[in-house]
Amino acid sequence: AAGLLFTSQGTSFIHAGQEMFRTKEIDPNAACAEKVVNADESRAFNRNTYNADDKVNSIKWNNVINNNSMIETYKELIKMRKEQNIFHYPSVEGLDSNVVVSENKRMITLELTGLFTTDWQNVKVIYNNEATNYEFTMDGSEFHVGFINNTYTKESEAVTTVTVPAASFAVIYY
Repeated sequence: AAGLLFTSQGTSFIHAGQEMFRTKEIDPNAACAEKVVNADESRAFNRNTYNADDKVNSIKWNNVINNNSMIETYKELIKMRKEQNIFHYPSVEGLDSNVVVSENKRMITLELTGLFTTDWQNVKVIYNNEATNYEFTMDGSEFHVGFINNTYTKESEAVTTVTVPAASFAVIYY
């Protein structure tokens, strides 16, 4: 989900605690009009906490330790988005003529063509929604991998194929 957020056009909005898997867990037996219970009914969550107490709405800072790898991923995504302005088109007109979205059963590809002075003039974001890895090639053409496996790389060696992990995404530039 973070990959979609940070590679989409527009302002990226992160809810407080999202990067550390913040949930608003409540007692599964508690009365709550907005309660959502998981499949085995062992956990419950309040999906509308505007009037819930601090116990529900507070940020659980222990999650910073428990989910540090996701926090580091968010830092990498934020850095990529700040450095590569191809992810922020200034107008709708730019989007219409320079962004192509294609999809099939295995993946969604977002193709961006640069209008700016940026390191990455042409970008493809490959969102792999399968439970297995996806081998991506561009008809034998070389490209560079800018983001994969939760890591941003501003400059990388040219390759002709990349393996996009299951339920993940990669950003390539050429």
